[in-house]
Amino acid sequence: MPNALMFRRLARKMSVVLPALVLGFYSVSIAQEQQRGTITGIVTADQGEVRGFRVTAHNLDNRLWYTVFTYKGEYKIPQALRGLYEISVLEAEYDSSLHSVRLSPGGTEKLDLQVKKRRSPTSPANTVWFDRLDQMFPPGPGRELIHEHCLGCHMAGFGTMHLTQ
Repeated sequence: MPNALMFRRLARKMSVVLPALVLGFYSVSIAQEQQRGTITGIVTADQGEVRGFRVTAHNLDNRLWYTVFTYKGEYKIPQALRGLYEISVLEAEYDSSLHSVRLSPGGTEKLDLQVKKRRSPTSPANTVWFDRLDQMFPPGPGRELIHEHCLGCHMAGFGTMHLTQ
C-alpha cells in the first residue's frame, strides 16, 4: 500500500511538473525563433538591368557571411541572425558602396542599394578573378571545409568570383 500511495503522489507532482517543463521548452523554442530576422531591399543600377546580382551581408557580431541573389531587382536575406551587418553588391563590372544596418532580434530591415557601372572595360588592378573553386582554394584543410560545409548549397562550379585584395 505505501508504494501505491507514493505512486499517486509522484503522479500528482508530475502532472504539475511535466506541463511546466513542456511549456518552458516551448517558450525557449519560440524565443530562439524570434532571434532571427530579415533584411530586404531593391538593387538599382545607373546602367543596365539588375538581374541575378549578388548581395553580400557580413554579420560583424557573429562573423558570418550571407550571399543572396536579386530577383527582378529585389533581394531578401531570410533567417538572418541579429547584429550589425555590412551589406554590398558584388557584381562584375559594377561598383557598390558598403552600407551598415543593425538587425534586431526578430526584426525586419529594408536597405535599398545602388550600383554604378564601371566606365573602364578592364578590372581594377587589385581584383583577382577565379573561374573555379579549385583555383580559389588550393588543396588543404580549408578546401576540405568548403567541400564539407558549403558545397551542399553552392555547387563547385558556381560561377566566376572575385576577391579584392
